[in-house]
Amino acid sequence: AISLSLVSYVILSEFLKPLEKRMAVDIERIFSLNQKLSKEIKNHQQTEQLLKRSELKFRTFMDNIPGMVFIKDSLGRYAYMNNFLSKTGLDDHERWIGKTDAELWPEKHASDASKYDRKILSQSRNFNTIDEISFRNSVRRFITYRFPMLAEDEQTYVGGISMDITDVLRMEDELAREKERLSLTLHSISDGVIVTDRDWKIRIINKSASEITGWDR
Repeated sequence: AISLSLVSYVILSEFLKPLEKRMAVDIERIFSLNQKLSKEIKNHQQTEQLLKRSELKFRTFMDNIPGMVFIKDSLGRYAYMNNFLSKTGLDDHERWIGKTDAELWPEKHASDASKYDRKILSQSRNFNTIDEISFRNSVRRFITYRFPMLAEDEQTYVGGISMDITDVLRMEDELAREKERLSLTLHSISDGVIVTDRDWKIRIINKSASEITGWDR
């Protein structure tokens, strides 16, 4: 029985040698793959963290620009919109995503915006415009910079930055009216008035001063 067991052991050992070698190779390969997978998972997690940080920086930067920042696809649908409209109380910026100008803007502005977008996509050139836009509670004026964007998916998008210049234009109008009132006042008084700059060049001379000095106004 002992001899038979020994013979059986020898036969079994010889039979198992190739299997043991193959299992050793498989275990080594599985271990190597597991290490590689663990590394890839770790890299993936690190990549996800970096991506989240990058997205946070992008969103923080865009949301602090004092104007609308938008991206539209080739069909005119808004793929991105910063929070300017929500922050200023003009509109809810989140409802814009996936919609077109025709669904959001008054008819004339929507038609003009679509026309500019088509030119940008077909000619790959920038366009700057001044637009008057009606919102829920007010009418605002924007200067808009539109430009083509080539994304990683090889599609061309339309990017844009719209700066609200309503208050600036209002101040310019007020200054122009104030200048006109000042001019009427200066030319209606009997005293001579001459205004010069720092180089003593005459900038303003009223009617009385012109008559006194003989200088042309």
